[in-house]
Amino acid sequence: MDIVITTIRRIQAADEFGATFAHPDSVAEETIFTFDPAGSRTEIVGIWLDLFNLTQGATIRTKHMIDGVNFRTFDVLVWAPAMEDGVYITGFNVRDQIQVTIQSAVLEGVARNIPYYYLYRTVE
Repeated sequence: MDIVITTIRRIQAADEFGATFAHPDSVAEETIFTFDPAGSRTEIVGIWLDLFNLTQGATIRTKHMIDGVNFRTFDVLVWAPAMEDGVYITGFNVRDQIQVTIQSAVLEGVARNIPYYYLYRTVE
């Protein structure tokens, strides 16, 4: 059986960004980060959220900008303290902005730090 390759894409080395989000003592939905690939086809290799500092349950949403203005949720995870300390959001491809948000189920009592990082690469 012959295999015919019809498309070859050059994949660049992955870039990484990390920071810490100061999650306020609130039940409002908060944006952990927004990533803007500036119109380039981009593979999000993965996103890691370290939720070790949280003491209450929370909902994590991953959103994609659909029309240059509005974000639409495409992935939701309801996280509880009894679960693992971290969340890994597996890879996907984008051309427009993405956002990762968190919404606590109840007040934490104090602000909590959430370290995070993501790996991404441009696909041509």
